[in-house]
Amino acid sequence: MHATPQSRFRTPWLIVTLAAIGVIALAVGVVHFAPMSCAAMAMPPAGPVRGIAVFYNPAQAEDRCSIEPLPRDGRYASLPAGQYAGGAVCGAYLDITGPHGFVEAEIVDSCPGCGADQLDLSSAAFARIQAASRGTAAISYQVARDPQLPGPLAVRVGAGSTAGSLAVQILNHGNPLAGVRVNGQPLALRPDGYWVAPGGAGGGPFQVTVTDNAGHRAVLTGITLRPGAVQQTSVLMYGPATMPPSPVPSPGPVVQRASVPPAAPAPNATRTASCQA
Repeated sequence: MHATPQSRFRTPWLIVTLAAIGVIALAVGVVHFAPMSCAAMAMPPAGPVRGIAVFYNPAQAEDRCSIEPLPRDGRYASLPAGQYAGGAVCGAYLDITGPHGFVEAEIVDSCPGCGADQLDLSSAAFARIQAASRGTAAISYQVARDPQLPGPLAVRVGAGSTAGSLAVQILNHGNPLAGVRVNGQPLALRPDGYWVAPGGAGGGPFQVTVTDNAGHRAVLTGITLRPGAVQQTSVLMYGPATMPPSPVPSPGPVVQRASVPPAAPAPNATRTASCQA
């Protein structure tokens, strides 16, 4: 039986010590629960850094960015948790160089089990830089600036959205997004890549303004409150699309398309188009 240790503190000092611990605990709690802005979160490197790549089958993985379903032959990347930035990198791209070449891969997930310098690539992306039989590849990588776009912007209204609680996902934006507004109201980013207005934005239709971290801005009008539907536009976030447009999956039959193709604006200019059924 262990002897009961005697306190090393006199009563007044014990009270002071306990009070200090309480203040520290309260401060830690505040820090833990305070929301972080995207700018305060760790982001993938803007300049080339060295790392290690492994690979996985995207058809058998959960997509934390909610960009789904993911075709088996798609080129995708999952980031270590410290670089996922609370979902701020979802839908952006990495430029990755390996022993056998180069690949541009879309960020679709976080990898909690990955080391700080490790990327988990889809098998199709990995095959561009290393033989699958090797299992791993020494790489350098960085966030792509103005990567090739798969097509015009699209908006997915989150399942369960109502006039009083709205969530939207922006697809085909290329660069990391800096912000999304609906009818002028700034939205908050969720870790699953959706931008939300907890108090809702009414019954629509909505004007959605999208801004990326390179200064490009696009305004999409006529977006309607159709939960689960993907609404296509003809607006490119920047430049011409240099990849064949990829079909954007929609769980429902409603898909809207822009009725007026956008004019060719100057770089970083605002692009606008309306959506109609």
